[in-house]
Amino acid sequence: PNVLYGASNTDLIATRDGGESWTVTPLNASAVHISVDPEDPLHLFVQTNPFNPGPEAVPALRQSKDGGATFGTALTVTAESGFFDPFESGTFFFKSSGLLRRTTRDTFPESAIIQGEPMQQIVPHLGSPGVFFCIRGFNSGVFRSTDRGATWEPWSEILPFVPGPMVIGDGGVVHIYTFAVSADSYIAKSDANGAITYLS
Repeated sequence: PNVLYGASNTDLIATRDGGESWTVTPLNASAVHISVDPEDPLHLFVQTNPFNPGPEAVPALRQSKDGGATFGTALTVTAESGFFDPFESGTFFFKSSGLLRRTTRDTFPESAIIQGEPMQQIVPHLGSPGVFFCIRGFNSGVFRSTDRGATWEPWSEILPFVPGPMVIGDGGVVHIYTFAVSADSYIAKSDANGAITYLS
């Protein structure tokens, strides 16, 4: 891709020509993660944390529609993770304080809580519109939603480990999970119906 983003302790760094030239936009904060709209590479959300903590320094979610050149009004929130809906243009989901929230390109900085049940991880199914998977923490199975996170149902058996990264595999059918307990780590794979097989 010709459009790439990076960050320093206080700035957003962007290129639109595959790295031939770069622009720097001061954020006066540290960029924790950057989410780029797959349909519009100039549309992005950036979660920032204060570089110099103080009474007026707060974490914020920021939106840019011009490749990071400018940012609109920020939402004072800590977005631990986030993703664009692969089937609903301009719609962004993010997890804050364990709760799933939704906003859009045109309604930000307003956001709505979609699910009030705390969750640890959430990923979209890239092959099925509106299908999300989540893990709610230790001794939790994988849950599935078919209505963009509004309701959830158990999808796998309870996982007796601390869940690590959750990834949707080839074709969006096979799901890979990693877990770690003390010094031990495990990799587990599910089939399309949620049956778990431990690989290591």
